[in-house]
Amino acid sequence: HIVQSTHVGTMRVFYINHFFIPLQILTIIMAILRYLLKRKMALLGTACTGVLTGFIIYNGVLPTTTRCLAFCSTQSPAYKYLQRKEAMLKFNHPHISSVYINHLPSNNPTEDRHVIGGWSQECTGLFSVIDGHKSNHCSEHLKNVLLDHVTSVFKEKELLNSKAVDIYNETKHTPETLINLKSTGCSLGQKGNERIENSLKLSFTSLDHMISEDALKCVRMINKGHSIKENGMLSTIMKALAGACALLSIVTEQSIHVASTGDCRAVLGVKREGVWLPEPLSVDQNAQNNDEIARLKRTHPGEEDTVIIMNRLLGGLMPFRSFGDVDYKWKEKDIEVVTPVPANYKSPPYLIAEPMVTSRKMDGTEGFLVLATDGLWEKLSNEHVIQTAVDTIYGNKTTGLSSLFGHKTEDCCNHDNIATRLLWEALGENEASVDKMINLPQALSRMYRDDITIIVIKFKND
Repeated sequence: HIVQSTHVGTMRVFYINHFFIPLQILTIIMAILRYLLKRKMALLGTACTGVLTGFIIYNGVLPTTTRCLAFCSTQSPAYKYLQRKEAMLKFNHPHISSVYINHLPSNNPTEDRHVIGGWSQECTGLFSVIDGHKSNHCSEHLKNVLLDHVTSVFKEKELLNSKAVDIYNETKHTPETLINLKSTGCSLGQKGNERIENSLKLSFTSLDHMISEDALKCVRMINKGHSIKENGMLSTIMKALAGACALLSIVTEQSIHVASTGDCRAVLGVKREGVWLPEPLSVDQNAQNNDEIARLKRTHPGEEDTVIIMNRLLGGLMPFRSFGDVDYKWKEKDIEVVTPVPANYKSPPYLIAEPMVTSRKMDGTEGFLVLATDGLWEKLSNEHVIQTAVDTIYGNKTTGLSSLFGHKTEDCCNHDNIATRLLWEALGENEASVDKMINLPQALSRMYRDDITIIVIKFKND
Protein backbone atom coordinates (compact mmCIF):
# COMPACT_ATOMS: atom_id res chain seq x y z
CA HIS A 1 0.00 0.00 0.00
CA ILE A 2 1.08 3.59 -0.58
CA VAL A 3 1.64 5.52 2.65
CA GLN A 4 1.21 9.28 2.41
CA SER A 5 1.45 12.03 5.00
CA THR A 6 -0.23 15.30 5.81
CA HIS A 7 -1.01 17.26 8.99
CA VAL A 8 -4.12 18.03 10.98
CA GLY A 9 -3.58 21.28 12.82
CA THR A 10 -0.05 20.93 14.19
CA MET A 11 -0.12 17.13 14.30
CA ARG A 12 1.66 15.15 11.56
CA VAL A 13 -0.43 12.19 10.42
CA PHE A 14 0.03 9.38 7.93
CA TYR A 15 -2.78 7.74 6.05
CA ILE A 16 -3.05 4.32 4.47
CA ASN A 17 -6.16 3.70 2.40
CA HIS A 18 -8.07 6.47 4.25
CA PHE A 19 -7.04 5.33 7.78
CA PHE A 20 -5.31 8.22 9.58
CA ILE A 21 -2.44 7.41 11.96
CA PRO A 22 -0.71 10.02 14.17
CA LEU A 23 3.07 10.16 13.83
CA GLN A 24 3.64 9.02 17.43
CA ILE A 25 1.54 5.89 16.95
CA LEU A 26 3.16 5.13 13.59
CA THR A 27 6.59 5.39 15.25
CA ILE A 28 5.60 2.77 17.83
CA ILE A 29 4.19 0.49 15.12
CA MET A 30 7.39 0.78 13.06
CA ALA A 31 9.54 0.03 16.12
CA ILE A 32 7.57 -3.16 16.74
CA LEU A 33 7.85 -4.15 13.07
CA ARG A 34 11.60 -3.53 13.11
CA TYR A 35 11.97 -5.76 16.17
CA LEU A 36 9.94 -8.57 14.61
CA LEU A 37 11.69 -8.31 11.24
CA LYS A 38 15.14 -8.24 12.82
CA ARG A 39 14.32 -11.54 14.53
CA LYS A 40 13.41 -12.94 11.12
CA MET A 41 16.71 -11.63 9.71
CA ALA A 42 18.49 -14.74 10.94
CA LEU A 43 16.82 -16.62 8.10
CA LEU A 44 18.65 -14.40 5.64
CA GLY A 45 22.11 -14.65 7.17
CA THR A 46 23.96 -12.47 9.66
CA ALA A 47 25.15 -10.05 6.98
CA CYS A 48 21.63 -8.57 6.92
CA THR A 49 21.51 -7.65 10.62
CA GLY A 50 20.64 -4.01 11.12
CA VAL A 51 19.29 -3.23 7.64
CA LEU A 52 16.15 -1.60 9.04
CA THR A 53 18.03 0.48 11.61
CA GLY A 54 19.95 2.44 8.99
CA PHE A 55 23.41 1.41 10.21
CA ILE A 56 26.17 0.46 7.79
CA ILE A 57 26.31 -3.30 7.57
CA TYR A 58 29.96 -4.31 7.94
CA ASN A 59 31.35 -6.53 10.67
CA GLY A 60 35.01 -5.66 10.13
CA VAL A 61 35.90 -9.02 8.58
CA LEU A 62 37.69 -8.58 5.28
CA PRO A 63 37.27 -11.03 2.38
CA THR A 64 38.95 -14.39 2.95
CA THR A 65 40.19 -17.09 0.60
CA THR A 66 37.26 -19.34 1.50
CA ARG A 67 34.69 -16.71 0.67
CA CYS A 68 36.42 -15.82 -2.57
CA LEU A 69 36.43 -19.46 -3.66
CA ALA A 70 32.75 -19.79 -2.76
CA PHE A 71 31.95 -16.69 -4.73
CA CYS A 72 33.53 -18.09 -7.85
CA SER A 73 30.76 -20.64 -8.32
CA THR A 74 29.83 -18.76 -11.47
CA GLN A 75 27.39 -21.46 -12.55
CA SER A 76 25.13 -20.94 -9.52
CA PRO A 77 21.60 -19.66 -10.24
CA ALA A 78 22.05 -16.74 -7.81
CA TYR A 79 25.27 -15.60 -9.51
CA LYS A 80 23.71 -15.88 -12.97
CA TYR A 81 20.75 -13.84 -11.74
CA LEU A 82 23.08 -11.01 -10.69
CA GLN A 83 24.75 -11.11 -14.11
CA ARG A 84 21.56 -10.23 -15.98
CA LYS A 85 22.20 -6.47 -16.03
CA GLU A 86 25.99 -6.41 -15.91
CA ALA A 87 28.09 -4.82 -18.63
CA MET A 88 31.74 -4.09 -19.30
CA LEU A 89 32.94 -1.31 -21.57
CA LYS A 90 36.48 -0.94 -22.89
CA PHE A 91 37.78 2.62 -23.14
CA ASN A 92 40.36 4.18 -25.43
CA HIS A 93 41.45 6.85 -22.94
CA PRO A 94 44.77 8.04 -21.47
CA HIS A 95 43.83 6.72 -18.01
CA ILE A 96 40.62 4.66 -18.21
CA SER A 97 41.06 1.00 -19.06
CA SER A 98 37.53 -0.36 -18.68
CA VAL A 99 34.23 0.30 -16.92
CA TYR A 100 32.07 -2.26 -15.12
CA ILE A 101 28.35 -1.69 -14.56
CA ASN A 102 25.57 -3.52 -12.75
CA HIS A 103 22.19 -2.80 -11.23
CA LEU A 104 19.89 -4.73 -8.90
CA PRO A 105 16.36 -3.38 -8.41
CA SER A 106 14.36 -3.60 -5.20
CA ASN A 107 11.57 -1.12 -5.87
CA ASN A 108 9.09 -2.03 -8.59
CA PRO A 109 9.58 -0.14 -10.80
CA THR A 110 13.18 0.57 -9.88
CA GLU A 111 14.04 4.18 -9.04
CA ASP A 112 17.80 4.00 -9.75
CA ARG A 113 19.32 5.13 -13.03
CA HIS A 114 22.82 5.50 -14.50
CA VAL A 115 24.24 7.18 -17.57
CA ILE A 116 27.70 7.15 -19.19
CA GLY A 117 29.04 9.47 -21.86
CA GLY A 118 32.08 11.34 -23.03
CA TRP A 119 33.55 14.39 -24.71
CA SER A 120 35.81 12.72 -27.25
CA GLN A 121 37.64 15.88 -28.30
CA GLU A 122 38.52 16.52 -24.66
CA CYS A 123 39.60 12.96 -23.70
CA THR A 124 36.91 13.13 -21.02
CA GLY A 125 34.60 10.45 -19.63
CA LEU A 126 31.32 11.24 -17.86
CA PHE A 127 29.82 8.77 -15.38
CA SER A 128 26.67 9.27 -13.32
CA VAL A 129 24.62 7.23 -10.86
CA ILE A 130 21.16 8.54 -9.93
CA ASP A 131 18.99 7.46 -6.98
CA GLY A 132 15.34 8.43 -7.25
CA HIS A 133 12.82 8.53 -4.45
CA LYS A 134 9.01 8.82 -4.19
CA SER A 135 8.91 7.53 -7.80
CA ASN A 136 11.24 7.18 -10.78
CA HIS A 137 9.97 10.27 -12.62
CA CYS A 138 12.79 12.59 -11.54
CA SER A 139 15.60 10.02 -11.88
CA GLU A 140 14.44 9.05 -15.36
CA HIS A 141 14.39 12.71 -16.37
CA LEU A 142 17.93 13.22 -15.06
CA LYS A 143 19.13 10.17 -16.95
CA ASN A 144 17.78 11.70 -20.16
CA VAL A 145 18.98 15.29 -19.74
CA LEU A 146 21.81 15.58 -17.17
CA LEU A 147 24.81 15.00 -19.44
CA ASP A 148 23.39 17.17 -22.24
CA HIS A 149 22.72 19.97 -19.76
CA VAL A 150 26.22 19.77 -18.27
CA THR A 151 27.62 19.88 -21.80
CA SER A 152 25.62 23.03 -22.59
CA VAL A 153 26.83 24.79 -19.45
CA PHE A 154 30.47 23.82 -20.05
CA LYS A 155 30.23 25.13 -23.63
CA GLU A 156 28.64 28.35 -22.38
CA LYS A 157 31.54 28.79 -19.96
CA GLU A 158 34.01 28.12 -22.81
CA LEU A 159 35.37 24.97 -21.22
CA LEU A 160 34.51 22.70 -24.15
CA ASN A 161 35.21 22.47 -27.84
CA SER A 162 33.01 19.40 -28.24
CA LYS A 163 29.77 19.98 -30.12
CA ALA A 164 27.84 17.40 -28.07
CA VAL A 165 28.20 14.63 -25.55
CA ASP A 166 28.39 11.05 -26.80
CA ILE A 167 26.10 9.04 -24.51
CA TYR A 168 26.44 5.31 -24.02
CA ASN A 169 23.06 3.66 -24.63
CA GLU A 170 22.42 0.03 -23.65
CA THR A 171 20.09 -0.43 -26.61
CA LYS A 172 22.66 0.72 -29.17
CA HIS A 173 25.87 -0.67 -27.72
CA THR A 174 26.83 -4.20 -26.79
CA PRO A 175 29.01 -5.25 -23.82
CA GLU A 176 32.73 -4.72 -24.40
CA THR A 177 32.06 -1.78 -26.73
CA LEU A 178 35.16 0.33 -27.21
CA ILE A 179 34.47 3.93 -26.20
CA ASN A 180 36.90 6.17 -28.05
CA LEU A 181 37.81 9.15 -25.88
CA LYS A 182 41.45 9.42 -26.91
CA SER A 183 42.13 12.46 -29.02
CA THR A 184 44.80 15.01 -29.73
CA GLY A 185 44.44 18.50 -28.37
CA CYS A 186 42.89 17.54 -25.01
CA SER A 187 42.49 20.71 -22.96
CA LEU A 188 39.69 20.45 -20.38
CA GLY A 189 42.04 19.26 -17.64
CA GLN A 190 44.12 22.40 -18.18
CA LYS A 191 41.23 24.84 -17.63
CA GLY A 192 41.60 24.86 -13.83
CA ASN A 193 39.70 23.14 -11.05
CA GLU A 194 37.82 26.24 -9.94
CA ARG A 195 36.24 26.85 -13.36
CA ILE A 196 35.24 23.20 -13.67
CA GLU A 197 33.83 23.06 -10.13
CA ASN A 198 31.81 26.26 -10.59
CA SER A 199 30.42 24.98 -13.88
CA LEU A 200 29.37 21.70 -12.26
CA LYS A 201 27.54 23.58 -9.51
CA LEU A 202 25.81 25.80 -12.07
CA SER A 203 24.86 22.75 -14.15
CA PHE A 204 23.12 21.05 -11.23
CA THR A 205 21.38 24.10 -9.80
CA SER A 206 20.19 25.44 -13.15
CA LEU A 207 18.79 22.05 -14.17
CA ASP A 208 16.91 21.76 -10.87
CA HIS A 209 15.58 25.30 -11.37
CA MET A 210 14.26 24.31 -14.80
CA ILE A 211 12.49 21.27 -13.32
CA SER A 212 10.88 23.47 -10.67
CA GLU A 213 9.91 26.34 -12.97
CA ASP A 214 8.32 24.04 -15.55
CA ALA A 215 6.15 22.55 -12.81
CA LEU A 216 5.25 25.98 -11.39
CA LYS A 217 3.96 27.00 -14.82
CA CYS A 218 1.62 24.01 -14.63
CA VAL A 219 0.46 25.05 -11.16
CA ARG A 220 -0.44 28.49 -12.51
CA MET A 221 -2.41 26.85 -15.32
CA ILE A 222 -4.28 24.71 -12.80
CA ASN A 223 -5.09 27.83 -10.77
CA LYS A 224 -6.63 29.30 -13.93
CA GLY A 225 -8.98 26.34 -14.21
CA HIS A 226 -7.08 24.00 -16.49
CA SER A 227 -7.04 20.26 -15.79
CA ILE A 228 -3.81 18.66 -14.59
CA LYS A 229 -4.33 16.08 -17.33
CA GLU A 230 -3.89 18.65 -20.10
CA ASN A 231 -0.78 19.05 -22.25
CA GLY A 232 1.51 16.74 -20.27
CA MET A 233 1.15 18.79 -17.09
CA LEU A 234 0.80 15.71 -14.89
CA SER A 235 4.13 14.31 -16.11
CA THR A 236 5.86 17.66 -15.60
CA ILE A 237 4.55 17.98 -12.06
CA MET A 238 5.47 14.37 -11.22
CA LYS A 239 9.09 15.00 -12.25
CA ALA A 240 9.21 17.91 -9.81
CA LEU A 241 7.35 16.26 -6.93
CA ALA A 242 9.51 13.15 -7.09
CA GLY A 243 13.13 13.56 -6.15
CA ALA A 244 16.56 12.21 -6.99
CA CYS A 245 20.09 12.23 -5.65
CA ALA A 246 22.73 12.40 -8.38
CA LEU A 247 26.47 11.91 -8.55
CA LEU A 248 28.51 12.80 -11.62
CA SER A 249 32.20 12.02 -12.11
CA ILE A 250 34.22 13.69 -14.86
CA VAL A 251 37.52 11.99 -15.71
CA THR A 252 39.89 14.03 -17.87
CA GLU A 253 43.39 13.22 -19.04
CA GLN A 254 44.75 14.90 -15.89
CA SER A 255 42.16 14.84 -13.13
CA ILE A 256 38.99 13.47 -11.55
CA HIS A 257 36.07 15.72 -10.62
CA VAL A 258 33.06 14.50 -8.64
CA ALA A 259 29.84 16.47 -8.10
CA SER A 260 27.38 14.98 -5.62
CA THR A 261 23.89 16.10 -4.63
CA GLY A 262 22.46 13.76 -1.99
CA ASP A 263 23.83 10.47 -0.69
CA CYS A 264 25.25 8.59 -3.65
CA ARG A 265 28.95 8.04 -3.09
CA ALA A 266 32.27 7.96 -4.97
CA VAL A 267 35.27 6.16 -3.45
CA LEU A 268 38.67 5.91 -5.10
CA GLY A 269 40.89 2.87 -4.57
CA VAL A 270 44.49 4.10 -4.22
CA LYS A 271 47.71 2.17 -3.65
CA ARG A 272 50.31 3.81 -1.43
CA GLU A 273 53.47 2.04 -0.31
CA GLY A 274 52.03 -1.29 -1.37
CA VAL A 275 48.77 -0.89 0.56
CA TRP A 276 45.35 -0.35 -1.02
CA LEU A 277 43.26 2.29 0.74
CA PRO A 278 39.87 3.96 0.18
CA GLU A 279 39.89 7.67 -0.68
CA PRO A 280 36.36 9.16 -0.57
CA LEU A 281 35.68 11.72 -3.31
CA SER A 282 32.20 12.65 -2.08
CA VAL A 283 30.42 13.35 1.19
CA ASP A 284 26.94 12.05 2.03
CA GLN A 285 24.51 14.91 2.60
CA ASN A 286 22.23 13.53 5.28
CA ALA A 287 21.85 13.33 9.06
CA GLN A 288 25.22 11.59 9.39
CA ASN A 289 26.91 14.77 8.14
CA ASN A 290 27.36 17.29 10.96
CA ASP A 291 28.20 20.09 8.52
CA GLU A 292 24.86 19.59 6.75
CA ILE A 293 22.99 19.59 10.06
CA ALA A 294 24.69 22.85 11.01
CA ARG A 295 23.90 24.37 7.61
CA LEU A 296 20.19 23.60 7.94
CA LYS A 297 19.95 24.93 11.47
CA ARG A 298 21.88 28.05 10.47
CA THR A 299 19.64 28.78 7.47
CA HIS A 300 16.42 28.14 9.43
CA PRO A 301 16.87 29.95 12.74
CA GLY A 302 14.21 29.25 15.33
CA GLU A 303 13.46 25.85 13.77
CA GLU A 304 16.36 23.93 15.30
CA ASP A 305 14.01 21.39 16.91
CA THR A 306 11.86 20.76 13.85
CA VAL A 307 14.03 21.15 10.75
CA ILE A 308 15.45 17.65 11.35
CA ILE A 309 13.18 15.07 13.01
CA MET A 310 14.19 11.41 13.36
CA ASN A 311 17.21 12.08 11.10
CA ARG A 312 14.96 13.31 8.28
CA LEU A 313 14.40 16.74 6.82
CA LEU A 314 11.17 17.97 8.47
CA GLY A 315 10.67 14.35 9.50
CA GLY A 316 10.18 13.20 5.93
CA LEU A 317 13.20 13.22 3.62
CA MET A 318 16.49 11.36 4.16
CA PRO A 319 18.85 13.34 1.86
CA PHE A 320 19.41 17.01 2.70
CA ARG A 321 20.12 17.92 -0.94
CA SER A 322 18.34 16.63 -4.03
CA PHE A 323 16.83 17.38 -7.41
CA GLY A 324 13.06 17.80 -7.52
CA ASP A 325 11.23 17.39 -4.19
CA VAL A 326 9.55 20.75 -4.75
CA ASP A 327 7.28 20.14 -1.75
CA TYR A 328 10.40 21.09 0.26
CA LYS A 329 11.22 24.12 -1.91
CA TRP A 330 8.06 25.92 -3.05
CA LYS A 331 5.84 28.34 -1.19
CA GLU A 332 2.92 26.75 0.69
CA LYS A 333 0.32 28.20 -1.65
CA ASP A 334 1.91 26.44 -4.63
CA ILE A 335 2.51 23.13 -2.89
CA GLU A 336 -1.07 22.75 -1.67
CA VAL A 337 -2.35 22.89 -5.24
CA VAL A 338 -0.81 19.49 -5.97
CA THR A 339 0.12 17.78 -2.67
CA PRO A 340 -0.12 18.21 1.13
CA VAL A 341 2.32 20.66 2.71
CA PRO A 342 4.86 19.03 5.07
CA ALA A 343 4.45 19.65 8.80
CA ASN A 344 6.49 22.45 10.41
CA TYR A 345 6.84 24.15 7.02
CA LYS A 346 7.78 27.75 7.89
CA SER A 347 10.74 29.08 5.88
CA PRO A 348 11.21 27.43 2.48
CA PRO A 349 13.25 26.42 0.67
CA TYR A 350 14.52 23.67 2.95
CA LEU A 351 16.20 21.72 0.19
CA ILE A 352 18.89 22.64 -2.34
CA ALA A 353 20.35 20.88 -5.37
CA GLU A 354 23.79 22.51 -5.26
CA PRO A 355 26.37 19.72 -5.33
CA MET A 356 29.45 19.33 -3.22
CA VAL A 357 32.35 19.10 -5.69
CA THR A 358 35.70 17.38 -5.20
CA SER A 359 38.66 17.61 -7.60
CA ARG A 360 41.74 15.40 -7.58
CA LYS A 361 44.78 15.43 -9.82
CA MET A 362 45.89 12.09 -11.26
CA ASP A 363 49.12 11.04 -9.52
CA GLY A 364 49.55 7.40 -10.52
CA THR A 365 48.21 5.88 -7.29
CA GLU A 366 44.66 5.44 -8.65
CA GLY A 367 43.56 1.87 -9.31
CA PHE A 368 39.82 2.25 -9.74
CA LEU A 369 36.87 4.47 -8.84
CA VAL A 370 33.61 3.08 -7.43
CA LEU A 371 30.42 5.10 -7.95
CA ALA A 372 27.24 3.72 -6.38
CA THR A 373 23.82 4.64 -5.08
CA ASP A 374 23.26 4.40 -1.34
CA GLY A 375 21.86 0.87 -1.59
CA LEU A 376 25.45 -0.40 -1.74
CA TRP A 377 26.85 1.83 1.02
CA GLU A 378 24.05 0.83 3.41
CA LYS A 379 25.48 -2.70 3.25
CA LEU A 380 29.24 -2.28 2.88
CA SER A 381 31.83 0.15 4.26
CA ASN A 382 34.26 2.02 2.02
CA GLU A 383 37.02 -0.37 3.15
CA HIS A 384 34.98 -3.46 2.33
CA VAL A 385 34.11 -2.15 -1.12
CA ILE A 386 37.72 -1.31 -1.97
CA GLN A 387 39.01 -4.66 -0.67
CA THR A 388 36.39 -6.56 -2.69
CA ALA A 389 37.33 -4.66 -5.85
CA VAL A 390 41.05 -5.29 -5.22
CA ASP A 391 40.47 -9.02 -4.75
CA THR A 392 38.38 -9.17 -7.92
CA ILE A 393 40.80 -7.20 -10.10
CA TYR A 394 44.17 -8.38 -8.86
CA GLY A 395 43.49 -11.85 -7.44
CA ASN A 396 46.62 -13.26 -5.81
CA LYS A 397 48.73 -10.18 -6.48
CA THR A 398 49.72 -7.97 -3.55
CA THR A 399 46.41 -6.58 -2.31
CA GLY A 400 47.41 -4.31 0.53
CA LEU A 401 44.42 -4.49 2.85
CA SER A 402 44.41 -8.30 2.79
CA SER A 403 48.11 -8.38 3.58
CA LEU A 404 47.65 -5.73 6.25
CA PHE A 405 45.01 -7.79 8.04
CA GLY A 406 46.78 -11.12 7.63
CA HIS A 407 44.64 -12.58 4.84
CA LYS A 408 45.89 -14.13 1.63
CA THR A 409 43.66 -14.06 -1.43
CA GLU A 410 43.81 -16.61 -4.24
CA ASP A 411 43.66 -15.86 -7.94
CA CYS A 412 40.04 -16.93 -8.21
CA CYS A 413 38.02 -13.83 -8.83
CA ASN A 414 39.91 -11.65 -11.29
CA HIS A 415 37.81 -12.84 -14.23
CA ASP A 416 34.57 -11.48 -12.78
CA ASN A 417 32.70 -8.23 -13.35
CA ILE A 418 33.71 -6.03 -10.41
CA ALA A 419 30.25 -4.49 -10.05
CA THR A 420 28.65 -7.94 -9.92
CA ARG A 421 31.10 -9.06 -7.25
CA LEU A 422 30.17 -6.02 -5.16
CA LEU A 423 26.49 -6.89 -5.50
CA TRP A 424 27.28 -10.40 -4.26
CA GLU A 425 29.12 -9.04 -1.23
CA ALA A 426 26.30 -6.61 -0.42
CA LEU A 427 23.70 -9.38 -0.43
CA GLY A 428 25.47 -11.61 2.03
CA GLU A 429 28.69 -13.03 0.58
CA ASN A 430 27.45 -16.63 0.29
CA GLU A 431 25.11 -18.59 -1.95
CA ALA A 432 22.35 -19.10 0.61
CA SER A 433 22.14 -15.46 1.70
CA VAL A 434 22.27 -14.10 -1.83
CA ASP A 435 19.62 -16.53 -3.02
CA LYS A 436 17.24 -15.52 -0.24
CA MET A 437 17.82 -11.82 -0.74
CA ILE A 438 17.10 -11.89 -4.48
CA ASN A 439 14.00 -14.04 -4.00
CA LEU A 440 12.29 -11.89 -1.39
CA PRO A 441 8.61 -11.23 -2.14
CA GLN A 442 8.13 -7.85 -3.76
CA ALA A 443 6.14 -6.60 -0.78
CA LEU A 444 9.12 -7.27 1.53
CA SER A 445 12.09 -6.55 -0.72
CA ARG A 446 12.37 -2.82 0.05
CA MET A 447 12.38 -3.54 3.79
CA TYR A 448 15.62 -5.49 3.43
CA ARG A 449 17.49 -3.71 0.65
CA ASP A 450 17.33 -0.68 -1.64
CA ASP A 451 17.91 -0.46 -5.38
CA ILE A 452 21.65 -0.79 -6.01
CA THR A 453 23.49 0.70 -9.00
CA ILE A 454 27.27 0.41 -9.35
CA ILE A 455 29.80 1.78 -11.83
CA VAL A 456 33.47 0.80 -11.39
CA ILE A 457 36.02 2.73 -13.47
CA LYS A 458 39.31 0.81 -13.74
CA PHE A 459 42.41 2.87 -14.48
CA LYS A 460 45.60 1.90 -16.32
CA ASN A 461 48.01 2.50 -13.45
CA ASP A 462 48.61 -1.18 -12.66
